[in-house]
Amino acid sequence: MLVWHFERETFPSLMLLRRYLKLVADYCAKAGLAERTMVEIAGLPLPFALSALPYRYPPLSELRLWVLPRPE
Repeated sequence: MLVWHFERETFPSLMLLRRYLKLVADYCAKAGLAERTMVEIAGLPLPFALSALPYRYPPLSELRLWVLPRPE
C-alpha cells in the first residue's frame, strides 16, 4: 500500500496509514522483531516494505483523514 502511494507520489490518508502501521507493529511484536535493530530486520523477508514507512510527512494542511470514493 505504501509502495503504491510512493510510486504515485501521493501520501496515504491518515486513517489508512494508521491501520497499516498498526498491522506492521502487530506483526513485528508477534515475530519478536520489536527489540531488533533496523539493520538486523532489513535482511529479513517481511510481508511489508520497511523502506516505504514514512519518516517525513507533508504539511498539516495537506494531510487528509480519509479519502472518499469518486462519484461515478
